[in-house]
Amino acid sequence: MSTERDQTQQRGNESTLSTRAPHDHRRPDVEDWQRGDPAEIATADADASMQFLQRIAASQPAWKIDAACVGTDLELWFPITGQRAQPALDICGRCAVRADCLTEALADPALDYGIRGGMTATARKQRRKTSEAQGPGGTQPT
Repeated sequence: MSTERDQTQQRGNESTLSTRAPHDHRRPDVEDWQRGDPAEIATADADASMQFLQRIAASQPAWKIDAACVGTDLELWFPITGQRAQPALDICGRCAVRADCLTEALADPALDYGIRGGMTATARKQRRKTSEAQGPGGTQPT
């Protein structure tokens, strides 16, 4: 028995999954990544998946290639309550692109999770708050 919610969800899926005709069996292109579950599209067409991943990589700043964190365990950068952040902070401390990473992290509050640029999310929020309170030029507003 289908509920009203199921019917609404199905109508939504039908309108967003694809605008192609049912008989059109061409490969999905990059625009298709905006519709449906990327994991399903990725398993359906490995070439399209690789193209999508290459576009993501190309959109990343070049400095990220040189980051000391590349290849480390992701869990290290998102410590849960009770876990120490110091191992990640130690890696950041010897990273050649730490300043670039911190600049990016401070510029975007949406990145206020985990360790970035040698600072915890709490420390970045505090730094941003202090900078805003000081105003342009780093001086207290009068």
